Amino acid sequence: MVKILLFMGTRPEIIKMAPVIYGLAGKPEAEFVICDTSQHYDEELSKVFYEELKLPEPEFKLEVGSGSHGYQVSAVVKKAEEVIAGYNPDLTVAEGDTNSVVGVALSSVKLKVPFAHVESGLRSYDITMPEEVNRKIADSVASALFAPTERAALNLLYEGVNPGYIWVTGNTIVDILQLYVHRARIESTIIQDLELESVDFLIVLTVHRPENTDNPERLKSILEAVRELEECTILFPVHPRTKAKLEEYGMLKKLKSRKFKNLILLKPLGYVDFVRLLIEADAVLTDSGGIQEEAAILGKPCITLRDNTERPETVEMGFNMIAGASKDRIVDLTRKVIYDPSYIDNLSKINHPFGDGHAGERIANIIVENFEDFKIAAPKYHLSGAPTFRIYRVNEKLSGRTVYNLKPAIVTLIYQDGRPIIPTPDMTLENGMLIRCLAEKPILEELERKFDLA
Repeated sequence: MVKILLFMGTRPEIIKMAPVIYGLAGKPEAEFVICDTSQHYDEELSKVFYEELKLPEPEFKLEVGSGSHGYQVSAVVKKAEEVIAGYNPDLTVAEGDTNSVVGVALSSVKLKVPFAHVESGLRSYDITMPEEVNRKIADSVASALFAPTERAALNLLYEGVNPGYIWVTGNTIVDILQLYVHRARIESTIIQDLELESVDFLIVLTVHRPENTDNPERLKSILEAVRELEECTILFPVHPRTKAKLEEYGMLKKLKSRKFKNLILLKPLGYVDFVRLLIEADAVLTDSGGIQEEAAILGKPCITLRDNTERPETVEMGFNMIAGASKDRIVDLTRKVIYDPSYIDNLSKINHPFGDGHAGERIANIIVENFEDFKIAAPKYHLSGAPTFRIYRVNEKLSGRTVYNLKPAIVTLIYQDGRPIIPTPDMTLENGMLIRCLAEKPILEELERKFDLA
């Protein structure tokens, strides 16, 4: 029996952890409880999702609330430590890149309780993003890293994470969307309630990240783009933090004026209604990472209101375009996608990169089958305590052998054309490949002698 403590508290965490909870609920060998971090302390942003997703009530609540990054992380570390020590789980699990996640990761590992990170390996390579700092710290101390895509897993390998700690599972958002698309079409009446059946172009807008909400010039530029897109009906579910900033900057009254007659302000929505809006939308304008994924899964064009993304696959495959907060770029890209029917047709022919809809079940299986291996302990396989990395080019002597056959741990493979690949035990080495190995010096020297490696 594995005893699991699940931490979550923001809208994306609750939604994306739901499939993991469903998977664990079907495992008699798994006992679990939920701890709500209360980082989203507004009921509109949390409680409604527990109800709609039919999740168990949290056993514990941290009541962290709002505050600076330093306050939130330190509050989670302190309060999570008390819950973890009291419940004494075999494993803690958290999803994403919030302050809550890094706080839970730190408090877990300090108590020698293994931490599993759902949606690990995402990278924007922008250290000015608080979320980038959080996910790098969480990944660095995790005992189990559930990467949603191969790109995410490779990011972890580049950073030196042991391949044995990494699983490519797919993204749990696919699981939940597959469950809720049909339900949204049947149950949600939001399109009829807002009398949107005959609008020409329907756009969903979300803005909540501090880089936009805490910068009045960026926020103003985004809203000016909204006003200029007068041929579009734009639905804007307003996050509580965004609403407070709009009021602070004196912008909220303007949004309700005739100058913004194409804009419909909404309270935060439940998941069923929000999915229905995404289904009906012609395009999505957002600074949310999760909504970038949801748009891609549903085949909707996404204009990202940030200067970078930790979901680069969405850009490379054509689902997503980065606009930043530039008014002209937002307007130009939006018009590009809504006036070009072939763009939508092309998206419908592309398979999104986020998996098959069984990520939650896969993660639950991995936890139950492998939790004994997650235990935090000093490594026994590095006797000297001083392993090192070496890179070798595969020669004719080494070619044809499998990753499993070699004594050093191969942590990355790179084809001759530069393409990296995640090593698996049965993978055959090819002449000219580069292999990145981790082992103690005597083992590496033995490998070099045996196979004439430079």
